Amino acid sequence: MAVRKKSIKPLLWAAVLALVTVLLFAVCSSPVPEKPGETPNETGEPQEIVEPQEPGEPQEPGEPQEPGEPQEPGEPQEPGEPQEPGEPQEPGEPQEPGEPQEPGEPSGELMTPQEIFDALKGKQVTTYGWADMANGGAGLSYADPASLTLIDDENYPNPINKREAFTNAINNNNEKFIIVSGDIDLSDGRISDADKSFFNQFDPVTNNRVNNDIRFNLGSNTTLIGINNARLMFGGINISNRQNVIIRNITFYDAHGSTEKNTNSSGNSDSKASIDAMTIQGGSNGVWVDHCKFTDGTCNDMIRNYNHDGALDIPAGINITVSWTEFTNHDKVMLVAGNDTLTTVTDRQITLHHNYFHATTQRMPRTRGTQMHVYNNYYNSIGVSGNTGYAMGPGVNAHFIVENNFFGSIMSNKVVDYYDNATYPAIVWSAGNNKTVARSSNDKTGGSKPWEPAYSYTLEPNAGLPSSIPAGAGPVLEFRK
Repeated sequence: MAVRKKSIKPLLWAAVLALVTVLLFAVCSSPVPEKPGETPNETGEPQEIVEPQEPGEPQEPGEPQEPGEPQEPGEPQEPGEPQEPGEPQEPGEPQEPGEPQEPGEPSGELMTPQEIFDALKGKQVTTYGWADMANGGAGLSYADPASLTLIDDENYPNPINKREAFTNAINNNNEKFIIVSGDIDLSDGRISDADKSFFNQFDPVTNNRVNNDIRFNLGSNTTLIGINNARLMFGGINISNRQNVIIRNITFYDAHGSTEKNTNSSGNSDSKASIDAMTIQGGSNGVWVDHCKFTDGTCNDMIRNYNHDGALDIPAGINITVSWTEFTNHDKVMLVAGNDTLTTVTDRQITLHHNYFHATTQRMPRTRGTQMHVYNNYYNSIGVSGNTGYAMGPGVNAHFIVENNFFGSIMSNKVVDYYDNATYPAIVWSAGNNKTVARSSNDKTGGSKPWEPAYSYTLEPNAGLPSSIPAGAGPVLEFRK
């Protein structure tokens, strides 16, 4: 029997395969190079890139985020939002879910209305203004009813039914959490961008207007939040002697009306419109208007009030904060107290911060008898030919603290225009603004602060406001998981 020699080829192939196996194991065991800005977590998936802080928000040195501790999605800081004095947020500090996000932040999927409600109901808010002193200093909280009220096109495909559902929902003092999606036409189709003839009708005998202002009451204990570019159009909202109101992320669009008399009739040429997009009055206490927008839409009513009065007027009310809100294409923006008999400063306590006033004319604000705090706002393109305007108009017993605002282009060059007198001087204390805020000639106090804020807030340098305010003000909030 022939003995077959064992071939060496199988041995060579076995050696080659063993070498390849060793090399593959070494390659797979090596660390994978990271992409810039990605840090693998314990599961091997990259964390979200942490966005840089906005200008004016100093980071705490020497306190980096712990390795492997990912940031929870859902609640980015608003651009430039102030933090508690002396307590800056640590870099990478975990954030609560369900809060609105600013554009450009890392984010998950959009939350459903029910998820927004579940995340926010009953949660306390911080407004960094007078509203934090409501309810005996406890501040405001989102409403916490048993269920959400959703006003959207799916549930109300008929625009009039949608309007009725909305105005019925807001007109009571029960605790309510309302989410509005898309447009609500408060005029029920009687007004549009193309046709406003409804308000061009006057009685030929009395010269009185035929159709009154379109205005609806909003009750106490209301949380009202907009999604999907929510707009309240062609009418006004009245908040009179109400408490605990939060309104966020809504555009108030062209609250249109008419002069009370026919201005073409004898003796009535000075008649003016009376409709405000929003009015807060009658001793209201605890109102927060945040990330909203007020505009006259396609109208041009910048020289004389033929069809609009105030954007957000506050005849009387305490513990009110207006923040991160855009005011544009409007003449008389905010009147606080309507006549010179209203001199009690504690009847109106208001904070304006991080608001964007542009392509407006005057009254930002115009006040009497007020403790007014104006900080970190951005004013630009103020005034038009024929109505050159001004920024702030302190009147009798208006006590202002004006801090770290940026005043851009003002046609009249009037940062402040006084309407006070020697008996009730306006007292305006200012610091940190990019332009001088002159004191009234009637102020004999020597330049002391007229009052001291009892709530927490942190000031940003004014230099960054022309960038951060246009980017962050207005109805830009998103609610993400």
